[in-house]
Formats: sequence, structure tokens, C-alpha cells
Amino acid sequence: MSDISPEDLLGILQKHKDFLGKFAELLDESYVLYDLDGEPMTPRMWGEYFSITVPESPGPQDLIMAQSRATQLLDTAMFYYAHSQLVADLFDESASTKNDQAFSALVAQFRAEKKRLPSVDTLRAIANANNEDLVGSKATAVARFNFWKAIVKKLEKQMKMLEEARWTLGIEAKLAGNR
Repeated sequence: MSDISPEDLLGILQKHKDFLGKFAELLDESYVLYDLDGEPMTPRMWGEYFSITVPESPGPQDLIMAQSRATQLLDTAMFYYAHSQLVADLFDESASTKNDQAFSALVAQFRAEKKRLPSVDTLRAIANANNEDLVGSKATAVARFNFWKAIVKKLEKQMKMLEEARWTLGIEAKLAGNR
């Protein structure tokens, strides 16, 4: 192993960080997830759609409205989340079934030809290679599932913050009324 100075290591890490930042920006602008009407939307567009705005100094009514909007958005996000989980599970099951079938077919082929069987790992690698399109689709489905999972978590966190803000306003109002 070569000796790398801490400065060189930091430089390498910074280059990787810059690359990942540019990649994330590109992904936010070009990766497409479709809405219920089949309209393409990028992650940035979805982020804007699922944003909740609250005035700088909100009153109780502002927080109630924001909570109502957050609830509607969470319901929508939960639908997409559940749908993406279903799709990911179906691809996972399909890929597994297809790989098992390909593996069995390879074993049968080697036996029919009276050839020595390769290792299990080799047979699995051949079977998996024949299903690359399914593996790619599965990876996309998992990425979409993770995207919706993050949106749901963000909305749940925002709802909790809105609830805490409502409680705080209520306590402040009570304390002001007791003076």
C-alpha cells in the first residue's frame, strides 16, 4: 500500500464528494417518476409538490391548514410508497423465480449433455446474467421504493413538527391568558 498524505487523501475525498454532488443534481433534474396521470416528474418536481409552507410567525389557523395539507400529502405519498413496494416485491419474486428456472435449466442441460457440472456459483452467475433486464428493473423498482420511503419519512417528520408547534402556541396562549 502506498503512503498517502492526509492532504492528498482529503483532496481525493473532496473530488469524490464533488462528483457525487453533481451526480445528485443531475439525478434531481433528469430521473423521472410518473404521477397517477402518467405525467413525468423529476425528484425535484416531486420535492416541490410535497413541500409545505408555513408563514414566518404562524397562528393556530395557519398550523391547522398546514397540518391538513401535510395529511393530504402524506396520504398521497403513502399510496406511491405502497405501490412502489408492491412493484419492487413483484420484481424481486419474478427475478428469483426466473433465476431459479434458469439455474434448473442449466443443470438439466449439463446433465443431458453428460458434461461435468460447474460450481453452484458459476451456474448462478450464468443464470443471473441471462436475466440482466429483470435485475435492472428490480434495481429501478428498489430505487423508487427508497425515494417514496424518504418522502414519507420527511412528511411524517414535518407533521410532528407542526403538531409540536400547535402545542407550543396553545401553551403560550394559555400562559398569556393566565397573566
